[in-house]
Amino acid sequence: MSSKPSQRVVFITGCTDGGIGAALALTLAKKGCIVYASSRSVSSMTGLTHDNIRKLAVDVTLDASIKSAVEEIYEKEGKLDVAIANAGIGLTKPLLDITIEQAKNLYETNVFGLMRTVHAVIPRMTQQVSNSSANSKKSPSWKPLFVVIGSIRAEMSSPWSGLYGSSKAAVRSYTETLQMECRPLGINVMLVNPGAITSNINQGTQATDYNLPENSLYKNYIPAIMHTMYISQSKRYGSMDSFEFAEKVSQKILSKNPPQLVRLGGSIGIMVLLQWLPRTWALGLIWRAMSGMKFTKT
Repeated sequence: MSSKPSQRVVFITGCTDGGIGAALALTLAKKGCIVYASSRSVSSMTGLTHDNIRKLAVDVTLDASIKSAVEEIYEKEGKLDVAIANAGIGLTKPLLDITIEQAKNLYETNVFGLMRTVHAVIPRMTQQVSNSSANSKKSPSWKPLFVVIGSIRAEMSSPWSGLYGSSKAAVRSYTETLQMECRPLGINVMLVNPGAITSNINQGTQATDYNLPENSLYKNYIPAIMHTMYISQSKRYGSMDSFEFAEKVSQKILSKNPPQLVRLGGSIGIMVLLQWLPRTWALGLIWRAMSGMKFTKT
């Protein structure tokens, strides 16, 4: 066992360099946690060099991969205090231009990857709680915590990222139910809905040669789509640095009473404010802002 009783053991999925997961791994490691950072390939985590970080190759689209990782952590540490389901992929494209195969791939990671992580982690955490209750002298002062990284797009729809938003809406609903169902198990569940965070979420889709299929009905909107991707990653437009985000989220994670919902990042205030408007008004304003063209009522 490499961790001390006073140290929290943390497992994070989706820790590729440049992303939210990597920032969380480094931040929590610096705060004294033993962090098991994972990605599909260990070679994609070259920036995670802190002594408290252990790297695992984990593919959340494979049941055996995620279960094996969790079992390895319990074998080495005897416990898991915090699990962060962060693995996810982005997709910025009009709905009509998204293939069924692309949709399946997105949901396989963003939704079913979360479910696999829950299935691998929660039963073991439940057993851990039971064992701690039986031996109260060794019981930690905190409950096990399962953290889900969602998106503010789960709360308010927007053009060009509709499928991604729908996957995160599914994540939100799933997590809210998980919060209720984990109460009798003695496990806390936190949903984090980031706004605009400077990360690698759109890696591969922000190239200057971004294009749509030849038969796309949205060719004229390419500048607006590219601008949407740009502002979501631009500090000039309020995007939050991933390490600033990780610092603030880590404080919530390590707090005595972790909140059930955390909203954090660029444009959060606007997106929350829009939810107070009649839905059709809010969606109209979003379309007008993100289409690059004057909104026309149909």
